[in-house]
Amino acid sequence: MTRLPSQHLADLSRDRRFLIRTSLSIVVMSTVLSFILAAFVPRKLGELLGQFPKQNLEVFHQAASQQDPQSLNDWVFWIRFNHPVSSAATSLDFRDFLRAEHGAIPEDRNSPFQKHPLLKSFYEGVQSDDRKESIEQLKSISESLRYRNEFLGDLYILDKDYAAATNFYSREARQFPESSYAQRSAVIAALRNDDTTAARFLLNQSAISDRFSDYDLMNLQADARAWIPLLKSTFKYEKAQLLSFFIIPAAFTGLIWYLILTNFWRFDRTRLIASLFAVALGVLSANLTLYAVMIQERAFGFTHIPSSSQVSQAIYFVAGVGLREETIKLACFIPIAVWCARRKNDLEALILAALVGLGFAAMENISYFRTGLIQQSGLTRLLTANPLHFTLTGLVGYYGYRMIVRKFHGMEEFLATFILAVLFHGAYDAVIMIPEWADWSILTFILMALLVYRYFDPLRGLMDIQQQRKRLSPLGIFIMGSVAIACIVMMVSAPFLGFHYALAGFAEAVGSILPLAFAYISRFRDL
Repeated sequence: MTRLPSQHLADLSRDRRFLIRTSLSIVVMSTVLSFILAAFVPRKLGELLGQFPKQNLEVFHQAASQQDPQSLNDWVFWIRFNHPVSSAATSLDFRDFLRAEHGAIPEDRNSPFQKHPLLKSFYEGVQSDDRKESIEQLKSISESLRYRNEFLGDLYILDKDYAAATNFYSREARQFPESSYAQRSAVIAALRNDDTTAARFLLNQSAISDRFSDYDLMNLQADARAWIPLLKSTFKYEKAQLLSFFIIPAAFTGLIWYLILTNFWRFDRTRLIASLFAVALGVLSANLTLYAVMIQERAFGFTHIPSSSQVSQAIYFVAGVGLREETIKLACFIPIAVWCARRKNDLEALILAALVGLGFAAMENISYFRTGLIQQSGLTRLLTANPLHFTLTGLVGYYGYRMIVRKFHGMEEFLATFILAVLFHGAYDAVIMIPEWADWSILTFILMALLVYRYFDPLRGLMDIQQQRKRLSPLGIFIMGSVAIACIVMMVSAPFLGFHYALAGFAEAVGSILPLAFAYISRFRDL
């Protein structure tokens, strides 16, 4: 049995005057700290970075532009990327070559460029519309020379002969394992040639697959229909997400709802293990959803196209996003649903199903916090995206559990709930993502308020009231957690964006979600 909080702390969590005074005190202290951080931290950062002046990189480029390429690698960089000094970058391939302005050779006939006939043939092929002569010249040169096959690959790329380009890039990659450019280009060229077999063969070689970032590798494996390696890569990518800094704000917002939801029952060892297992299954569902996204959007092209019609976009958000996510979350809840059916405990089913959705939301939050933490997304997602996932999964999972208990009687009730959840999820995303529907954005808060009532009303009816007053109040957890998130984000953003922007962002975030916050407060205030 987990240790319950002291009675005094439980009483304070229900004392509205205490909650108001404490919240206001935290806001005032956070505002003062934000002002101090905005005033002094940037100066300290400037002093710290002063030993590395901002203009250093610019000075480097200016100095580099004043010298001719010297080594063979320098000349290759010059011709391909118009940069006279080679770098150790391993994330370049022919796509960068096609995008770049190509460097021009010096007019001086005594230039070191003349010492490299291989380069001269390549350069002439790059500059010419008819590359046959340059290709033949390169083919006449020994294959043992570095860049020979790579240059041929580039020239065939310019001619859009992707099969020949794949062949020569692959030969360069085999002969010179250090050639990340050839290794990467071989994979991309094979995919451009619709040769998924060759692409899978190349990607199955760790020396080549390691040349790509985890995210790029997932996209390429999906394009190549490499389903098993893709699944492994999604797990690797999600593991990196879990180990990133952004797991901290994601876990904090998730913890608030975890404490609120589990407050509706009496904790014991079995329920603690079950609740953590449910969250873990939710994290797993996020991983499987990423896998499904790669298959659906990359392999089969069913993706969001902002330029398409509003109807097409709405269909995508319902049939693409809503159906995909609700199905996978429900599938991950099935083992727990079977366990709950054996115990015939409606309260456990309703809470554990929600915790699966909460685990999914926590993983989704990590990617959002990477770009939106400073823009007050922490508080917004606490009150919108997190409840969206756990309430929908909670309701669908609950009716699925009831269907199992009743030996699949009441399937109509379950199917109706599932279909409504998919439609609700799709509509929520569509209103946010379709520009023409921006005027209806208020609907997201109305829909969320309705969903909150739809989930928490039955949960209140099933609540374990034994020793209820000895547990922390959901209202206290919600208010203090919301205030903490809003204030933390304000203090984090102040040094980087300035005090006025941070304070304005805080006020805007609080003001925009205040009506929705009252929907939660109304469900918690008497508990």
